[in-house]
Amino acid sequence: AMCEQAEALLSRRHDPLMLTGFLNIFAHICCITGRYEQALDLVTRLVDEADASGLDFPLSYGLLTRASALVSTRRLLASRRVLADLAKRDTGSAHIFGNAIMCTAKLHVAAGDLDRAAAVPDVEPPSGANRPLVAELLALRGLIEARRGSIRVAETALSRAADM
Repeated sequence: AMCEQAEALLSRRHDPLMLTGFLNIFAHICCITGRYEQALDLVTRLVDEADASGLDFPLSYGLLTRASALVSTRRLLASRRVLADLAKRDTGSAHIFGNAIMCTAKLHVAAGDLDRAAAVPDVEPPSGANRPLVAELLALRGLIEARRGSIRVAETALSRAADM
């Protein structure tokens, strides 16, 4: 409700950085709370605003949220395409790269391919990744390995995540 109230204020002031930042946060909140269609609509607005303002960096964040929402709504081919577009951007951001790894793994889980899903987060964390991101990557790996029946590998990954 708070984001919706704040959204109403956006028309009073036009600062592209503020607007794209707000749309990014609002879209992410919608995505993690299961409001996927609203997240997708907000990402479209974010991309439109970034393009109109000549801002490049918000696009990667929007693409990441779009890919996550598409996986969550089982539009796997569309999500795969968005992740491919995101990979071409090469932002150098550990946050973007790490979250793209997790989204790709979730895409494989949603497609029922646990072997491919397990291979995705089984990489070195991106250079510059913060501890919470590394812990999330390890926890995801642990969950996937547990589902695959690799209990020892799962326990190790989850233990490492808890130690972060």
